[in-house]
This record gives sequence, C-alpha cells and structure tokens, in this order.
Amino acid sequence: MGKYYLFKKNTLYGEGVCQDGMEQAQAYDGLSVGIGDPPAGMKYPAPPEPTYQSQRVQEYPSLASQMDMIWHAMNDGTCEKIEPFYTAILQVKQKYPKD
Repeated sequence: MGKYYLFKKNTLYGEGVCQDGMEQAQAYDGLSVGIGDPPAGMKYPAPPEPTYQSQRVQEYPSLASQMDMIWHAMNDGTCEKIEPFYTAILQVKQKYPKD
C-alpha cells in the first residue's frame, strides 16, 4: 500500500493510503495528488474563525430542552398557555407520570 496526499500550491488538504493496485490517484476540486509523504513544509490551512451562528448553535440548549422550558413556563403561569401545544404535552405527562 502506498501513501498519497492532496495539495494546492503549498497547502495540504488531505492524506491517505492507497489500496493495493491503486497506485494512480485522481484529484478533485482543483487539487493535485502527490504520492508518498507530503513535503515537510506543507501545512493544512488554518481553520476558519467560528461565526456567531456556529458559536450559538454550540451553546443553545437542545430543542427538546427549549420546548420543555416553554412548557414549564406555561404550566407555572410565567407565560400564557399556547394551545393545542400545552394540552397535548399535558396529556402525555399525565399518561406517563414521573416516578
């Protein structure tokens, strides 16, 4: 088995091992293929700075937790009950009560 790497100019985009008999490789998306180990100075690109959207997605509670927060706020009177949402959840909670 031989090694290969994908690159563009001096930037490394991937590495792998060829299966036996697959010594020829084909690049994609404008990348070139090198056979063997990449040159010592070739580096992967720096990861992009996170966007506010990606940071928020990581920090938000799960959708299930958000929905539970809304239901409990309706149940304790903190906010107005939204129907049929409230009643549908209440019926399930009554059918399968917490121990």
